[in-house]
Amino acid sequence: MADLQSSMDTALDNRNEENAAYKQAMKDDAAAVMLLGKAIEALSKFYVNNDLALVQKKHHKHHKGEPEYKANQDTAPETFGGEGGSYGGRKSENTGVVAIIGLIKEDLEKEMVTSKEDEGKALAAYQALYDESAASMKAMEDKKTSLNQDIADTAKEIADANAVLYDTQASKDATDAYLGELGPNCDWIDRTFATRAEKRKAEISGLQNAKSVLAGGGDVVPAGLITKGSAAKKHNVEDELNALDATERSFERSFLQRS
Repeated sequence: MADLQSSMDTALDNRNEENAAYKQAMKDDAAAVMLLGKAIEALSKFYVNNDLALVQKKHHKHHKGEPEYKANQDTAPETFGGEGGSYGGRKSENTGVVAIIGLIKEDLEKEMVTSKEDEGKALAAYQALYDESAASMKAMEDKKTSLNQDIADTAKEIADANAVLYDTQASKDATDAYLGELGPNCDWIDRTFATRAEKRKAEISGLQNAKSVLAGGGDVVPAGLITKGSAAKKHNVEDELNALDATERSFERSFLQRS
């Protein structure tokens, strides 16, 4: 876009210079045509006023006593007007100067017409170049806008991806920390699982045996569990059974726990 703009600026500068030169040339040519026209008009009047364009007679009367000179037969007289012409006061020179000036004036007028046509062609060429350049500039501006939008969209995607990455990393760090905290417990369970399972089985078996005894299902009664009085005995047995049931459920829930 910068290169194209520079080219457009250069083309505009050249066009302005060409137009300025054209205007100056037209001004100079117009002034010259006007001056030549006045010169032709003045010379024509001068020749007419002084009768220099009239044809003089072939023979002239000489004043008395004026000598006559015989012309050289090998030299044409100055006033000879060509084949079939007549003598007459340098008529060709008089009319020739006006004709030459007239030709110069016509050439300048033709040059002005040609310059005007050339200026029109140059202006049309510049306009075509400008239109093409402007279209190219517009296309590049649209492309730049599209690319900027793509950049913005991509930047948003990067930001979103970074946010997900941050959240994932935070989650991973939290999981790693949690696993690190569980590590010692898992290691302890792994080492003591079999031993603790055997102990819990023995404890559960003892509790079941105690329940059976308290419920009257066996002959052995642990010391200190029988009190005087049947009502008191029944009440204590029910309390002990409920306590044993609660203890058994506690053992089952905490089988894999340290305490």
